[in-house]
Amino acid sequence: MSSGLVQYTEYYDFLEVLPSASQQEIRKAYFKLALKYHPDKNPGDKEAEEKFKQCNKIYSILIDESKREEYDKFGEVDEDSLGDVEEDADEGGVWTVEELMELLTRAGKEVAEDSVKKMQANMEFEASLNKLSSFSPENLESEFKKAQDLNVTEVNFTKKKIRALPDSISLLSGSLCVLNLSACDLDFLPQSVSSLKYLRVLNLSTNRFSEFPACCFSLCLLETLNLEHNLIKSIPVDSLLNLTKLKELILFHNNLKKIPKEIVQLRSLVKLDLECNHITSIEFDPSEFESKDSMQLLVDPCVKIKGSCSAAKTVNSKKKSSKKHAKKNQGSSSANSIDEDDSDSKSSHQPPKKKRAKSRR
Repeated sequence: MSSGLVQYTEYYDFLEVLPSASQQEIRKAYFKLALKYHPDKNPGDKEAEEKFKQCNKIYSILIDESKREEYDKFGEVDEDSLGDVEEDADEGGVWTVEELMELLTRAGKEVAEDSVKKMQANMEFEASLNKLSSFSPENLESEFKKAQDLNVTEVNFTKKKIRALPDSISLLSGSLCVLNLSACDLDFLPQSVSSLKYLRVLNLSTNRFSEFPACCFSLCLLETLNLEHNLIKSIPVDSLLNLTKLKELILFHNNLKKIPKEIVQLRSLVKLDLECNHITSIEFDPSEFESKDSMQLLVDPCVKIKGSCSAAKTVNSKKKSSKKHAKKNQGSSSANSIDEDDSDSKSSHQPPKKKRAKSRR
């Protein structure tokens, strides 16, 4: 429990506990939020991912009495000492399957034990990764063996200094579904990545790839491929068509100039992000996609899209035509009402008629 006067409460507010909360209350509050924002439950949600990281940081501070006292007084903690704090927190901070099941039951959620085991394994492996910021090939192989033993389904190396992924990644071929290699300073993937037969999400954003990694085209179950913020110059569409399950292709901020029209043959694609490239026109109609009703095609405003302009003109012309028709009808009805008024005036309001006649003269 925090001692003395608490000057700063932002971290407590984030965990939704009082500054006087006990360690057990902080632990439970952290667990609930970690479960809510965990990447396993929010695949591809960057906001949830950031909140999950913030949750881990806050917990690593408030669970340590000395760091908590430092935060209460000054509102910040020495960043250089957080590595040891996180390591200590991780050693006793990873929940068991039984604890996870108990919390889910209290929350009124029925989750299969196998699913909880996968969640616990992923959390345990992530806690292990968070202890290090860079990895040698030997360290990576050791981590992959650990992941293999835990049967993890997700590996997140975001902002880790990897530079080169070893062939030992194939050790995860039997379970891995999500591989996040964002901001790892990579420009190449080994062919062994193609052995990850269950992979559904591959995040390669913010690296130095100048072309699509060839190993990607063998990932038959891949649903999301994120290559934003790279140096991609072209799309090898013939190879890309092998990814029949691909739903999202993110190519934001690359060096693309032309998009092959054959890309519309990706039958499962529902999102294609091409913003911030060097594209001036797209030679295919978005309506040609199989999923045209739900398709998200993101391009810069200056890009000319085949079929879109003519379609817009057609819509506009229809609107103008309908407006003219409405005005004409309105005018006609107005004229009819005037005629009716005049006919009434002829029968019962003769003086006004004389006045109008006089004014015409």
